[in-house]
Amino acid sequence: MCGIVGYVGSEQAAPILLDGLARLEYRGYDSAGIAVVSPRHELQVKKTVGRLKALSDLVHGGADVEGTIGMGIAKINALTTEDDSVLVTIITDGEENCSEEYDLKMIKNL
Repeated sequence: MCGIVGYVGSEQAAPILLDGLARLEYRGYDSAGIAVVSPRHELQVKKTVGRLKALSDLVHGGADVEGTIGMGIAKINALTTEDDSVLVTIITDGEENCSEEYDLKMIKNL
């Protein structure tokens, strides 16, 4: 089981994602993470084990993660892979094995 929130807009995404995850925290998740696209089009992935406060402290309430597009998850298992200009992050609830490498053909089929 997991909780996922997303944001696309004109405000900074990280504080909004953290707020959304805080609303889900009552469910007792044991880890959390966020992935935000920076203004330079780089993916910033931050994740922690423990309560959401650990993630919030890591990113200083979201101030350390700049960007207006992102997603967050409570109970994270994230895989980031790069192929030239293609950058993909897969967020799952841990039910799938994300330890294998995904090639570009597999990613297109997701």
